Amino acid sequence: MQLAVLLELLLAVLVQATLGFVTYSVGGVSDVEMEDLLSLHDEVLDFVFQYSTPNIRRLPSHVWLRLKGALSDLLVEGDGGCLVWYHRQLKETAEAYFSSHKRQLYGIMARYFTNTVAAEVRDSRRITKQELTVCGRSAFDAASVVNKRRCMEAGMHLLSSESDDDLLSAERELCDFGVICSMIRAGYGFQLLRDVIALDQRWSLSLCNNNSSSLSTEQRQSHERVNHYRRWLGESMYYLSSQDCISNFTFSGTAQPYNSIVRADCFSFMANLKCQQQYHPLVWV
Repeated sequence: MQLAVLLELLLAVLVQATLGFVTYSVGGVSDVEMEDLLSLHDEVLDFVFQYSTPNIRRLPSHVWLRLKGALSDLLVEGDGGCLVWYHRQLKETAEAYFSSHKRQLYGIMARYFTNTVAAEVRDSRRITKQELTVCGRSAFDAASVVNKRRCMEAGMHLLSSESDDDLLSAERELCDFGVICSMIRAGYGFQLLRDVIALDQRWSLSLCNNNSSSLSTEQRQSHERVNHYRRWLGESMYYLSSQDCISNFTFSGTAQPYNSIVRADCFSFMANLKCQQQYHPLVWV
């Protein structure tokens, strides 16, 4: 069935959101993720529940499974069971077709994959948490398993937003030692570096387009922090990625200039680990 015909015959809001999530994801969307993402899309839920008031405001699984079956000629399973477009040309067509919904979809995926969905919404809609590790342990714990899906998806969706608020969120996500550790362990260290460089460029462009005095103190501090992390990761990524060793991480961070935000953050990080009796100088704790 052709895409245009499918959009006309099926529930347009639901289909557009579903295919939009697949289109603008980095590595596709799994079944659980799709149900969660559609459950965060208020227009989808309003349409699905227009004739009823459910006890749990979450997309019913059978709705997604029926739609997934209808889309079987267009989508295939990729890595980790994530659905992706069957052919590159379909994806390119969909990117143009859904462009007017792009900002909304990026925003939903950013909140979902950065695990910043409001607690009330998460609980009432039973949204799966996207923590840095799948077992809730510290990313620096050698026994932990890194959440590769968050590492793959979160940064791109934040950077794709056109909002300065999302730039602040991107700084909090990408300039976090736990996130940096997770992404290096997941094999996305150099993707992280590219994301931080892109974020630094976005902040620089924002400063050029606006009078610096019109930016808030928080925005100026965010840009400065991103700039410091960009310089650190740019010169240290090969070293940080060389082996799973926490001493590499702390040595590199504390070796930054005295006025470096990274250096100050690293000393705070080490003090926090020691307080929690988690620190060991040679291996991931």
